[in-house]
Amino acid sequence: MEMTQRHPYTKIMLRAILTVCLLTAAFFYIYWVYPLPGDWNDNLLNFSFTFVALLAAGIATLNYQHFKRGEPLRRVWMNLALGLWGWVLAEAIWACLTLFMEVPDISLADIPWVGAYFFLMAAFIHQFRVITLPTPAQERKWLRIVLLVLLIGPVLVTQLERALWNTEQTWFDTYVSIFYVFADLTLAVAAIKIARIFGRGLFGRAWIGLLAFVISDLFYSALLITGLYAQSAKSDSVLSMFADAVYFDAYLITALALLTNYVLFRFGPKPIPASEFLVEPSLKSLEPGKISHTRR
Repeated sequence: MEMTQRHPYTKIMLRAILTVCLLTAAFFYIYWVYPLPGDWNDNLLNFSFTFVALLAAGIATLNYQHFKRGEPLRRVWMNLALGLWGWVLAEAIWACLTLFMEVPDISLADIPWVGAYFFLMAAFIHQFRVITLPTPAQERKWLRIVLLVLLIGPVLVTQLERALWNTEQTWFDTYVSIFYVFADLTLAVAAIKIARIFGRGLFGRAWIGLLAFVISDLFYSALLITGLYAQSAKSDSVLSMFADAVYFDAYLITALALLTNYVLFRFGPKPIPASEFLVEPSLKSLEPGKISHTRR
């Protein structure tokens, strides 16, 4: 009997998905059961965000190293990796600050958080050029649209939210939290466009991972504005636990999406089994030059 060898993609991705599930379960367990003494529980949770951000940035770097100098996509992955490393720095700063204080809504960590979007936007612009080959006029038009969305959208939503809810946040604090939602949403919507252009989503999967951050930021912003978010797991806040878990998983989903790219770059797409093709059993189809196959 002939044995068929399983494509590495299947084995690697199954293990990766299992790891994501185990890490998520561990996060919920530590958050809710609170098994560690003193502040160790909170510290572990706070630095866990740095760990998952590091996973995403590390896999993005592996994708970047796949391309040689001069290849157009090398600049895409370089900027994407730099943006994710900016988030690693932000998470590390935020986690370190929690060791000494209750971190305010806007802190030193927001500098690399916001700065990372410049690299993420640069990555998308380079990818946009590779895919669509826009004219300078088209590129300027889309850049103006994106900038207007990012500058005006958060202002309007900030004004609306502050009119609807009484919040202890300053106007600037609310604006920054809403900015993250708009920035993630802009990149995610653009990613869907990219994924639809390419078969198998080779160049879009990494960006689609940002959709998870849209959900996370919306949930987190809503809790901040209404004053329902608590930084410590000691609060036993179910809403805060789910907000943090969604954010934790947003990094893991992004890392998983990046891993699919890396595995495909490394091993190529899974071959199509011969059993998926059916030979038409008509004599006409067996004539020379007229053999046809039907995809199941």
